[in-house]
Amino acid sequence: MISLPFVLHAALFILALLCLQMLLRAGSGREIVRISRRSEASVETSWKNLLQAWERTGLTFTPSDIRDSEEDGTRTVVRRDRPDAGAIVFRPLPPPTDRSIIFSAVSVSGVPYPEGHFEHWRVEPDGTGSRIVVETRLRTNLRGTVKILSALWKQAGLVASPQAAERIAAIDATPAAAPNAGQNGKGGATAPQRTATARLPGYYGREAALSLIAFAYLLTQYAWQSAVVLAAVILWHEFGHVVAYRLTGKTGNRLMLVPFFGGIAVAGAPHKSEFEKAFCALMGPGICAPLSLGSFALWYYDVAPDYDSWFWHVMFFSSVLNLLNLLPIYPLDGGHAAESFLRSFLPSSLAVHLSGLAVAGLVVLVGYGYYQMALFVGIFSLIGLRNLPPRSPLPPMTGWQALAMALFYALIAAAHASVFYYYVSA
Repeated sequence: MISLPFVLHAALFILALLCLQMLLRAGSGREIVRISRRSEASVETSWKNLLQAWERTGLTFTPSDIRDSEEDGTRTVVRRDRPDAGAIVFRPLPPPTDRSIIFSAVSVSGVPYPEGHFEHWRVEPDGTGSRIVVETRLRTNLRGTVKILSALWKQAGLVASPQAAERIAAIDATPAAAPNAGQNGKGGATAPQRTATARLPGYYGREAALSLIAFAYLLTQYAWQSAVVLAAVILWHEFGHVVAYRLTGKTGNRLMLVPFFGGIAVAGAPHKSEFEKAFCALMGPGICAPLSLGSFALWYYDVAPDYDSWFWHVMFFSSVLNLLNLLPIYPLDGGHAAESFLRSFLPSSLAVHLSGLAVAGLVVLVGYGYYQMALFVGIFSLIGLRNLPPRSPLPPMTGWQALAMALFYALIAAAHASVFYYYVSA
């Protein structure tokens, strides 16, 4: 007899997969995403606010310095509060309707943006008020899709708000970060600024809440000790990705727990090469390799008998979780590393080889009796492979870089596999 909890979990799982499918389709450029927010202001007022946001912030809604090029017609936007984040280059396009702005992204932080992207903002009448409409075609990964759509929703809401003009003007009035030399960009002394109260960005609160919900879900599935250790191992794994992002020069990186999917680390900037992409993917299991070996040594040699159960749980979850992620199943970490290898050396048969590697990884899971995990990962992989971009703008790996990544992968896999082998054979 099928129990009610099983039905609820299955329904939530299917709903999560449907949401994932929609996000992946949106990120692959197969569908045009439409976002709209209603405003009580008139069409003329909303259009004036939208133009103000375009002229003052380049529709990034951050303090920005804007430079228009007469040579190629592009617009370069550099965030005033984060000049080290790199420039965004847009290409304005002819507006198809009145009261509309349309553009495409050319590059982000010097990395060419995939072709086919556009963003179309317009103002439409809606009864006595107006409606701010944003249509876009994205060319990015799942993390980028979620980040961009969330930002567009908030930005359209800002233009639609009653205080839109004042809020946009306040954004534009934000001063640039003080240079190291203590002078402004024109060589004069920097004017004293009033010290602002430190505040965390709004998304920190939402991501903390999401992490708490994910942890509460783990508590319903495991004993409290297992739930605590599993959550800690997941966060440590994602922290490995964040460390890699920092080592490769990215700022503004974040991590969090996600219900049903474990955890996620979000990079603050795009990858600059396939080597960098593979390195960042493998650093999640990589930072956990000492954790697996260390907890195994503490447990095996009975260093602290009172904490043996904790060491055993860390050893088990760290080795199993990271071995799973090292399987060459896209979009797991091992699958992302395999994708970078294949894009560098066998780009013409990328989908065929990735599909074969995914099948091989699923056979391994079934062979060890992880049937439910194989089903879940298989569905997740099928959705990811169907939405895999056929081409990548990133420079490929060199032979030496590929060798370094292969050795890195082998060492990490050996560390986790040795611990897992002892657990299985014990």
